Amino acid sequence: MTYRSAIRKREGTCRFLPVDLRALRIRIRGTVRSDLPWGVLVSEGHYSTAEGEVPAGLNPQGAVFAKPGDGWGLGIKPGEFDFVCDFAPDGKTTLVNGTWEITQATPPVHAWLLHNGPGQWIWSIMEVRP
Repeated sequence: MTYRSAIRKREGTCRFLPVDLRALRIRIRGTVRSDLPWGVLVSEGHYSTAEGEVPAGLNPQGAVFAKPGDGWGLGIKPGEFDFVCDFAPDGKTTLVNGTWEITQATPPVHAWLLHNGPGQWIWSIMEVRP
């Protein structure tokens, strides 16, 4: 389901929340390693990170990166992580038509991460009607 089709169909109640980029976290689904060939020349945190919850960031285009603790960012691909959100603690994250989407079965929630201007992101959260 895309953001526009869900809004058009009015499948639930929609609300908007600003994204606090300082508190943004992701759950890594497994060990993630850099694709860069020179990764072995830098410390382990710059090159890979293990499964678990880590702080994260977004670049202006919406690319997600993990911040394993030392300030460096490790680019994370779609399918390697899930956003950690209060409104969908068990949600799965996918990239649909260039928009990050979170879905959770129980309770049913769809959420989208939307760009709202320079350096500003918002969650559009739809609590789906049963």
